[in-house]
Amino acid sequence: MNYLNAAKAWEESTGEGVTVAVIDDGVDGSHPDLKRNVLNGRNFTGSAGEANAETKNDHGTAMAGLIAAHGSGADGEN
Repeated sequence: MNYLNAAKAWEESTGEGVTVAVIDDGVDGSHPDLKRNVLNGRNFTGSAGEANAETKNDHGTAMAGLIAAHGSGADGEN
């Protein structure tokens, strides 16, 4: 968080009410750090028959985590 200078950014906005699109391979919305923070979506990798929000390599989930994770921690609490 220090590298990103998050504290300074949060002086302007914490992102409340903001919707961000992740154009990637899908997001696992059941991930403990993303629950309640992502909407249903779809897979944009172009793979035939994979037009849903599921992900096979977790890249979309990782990118969504950078944007919208709430940091539940290893025990899933938060």
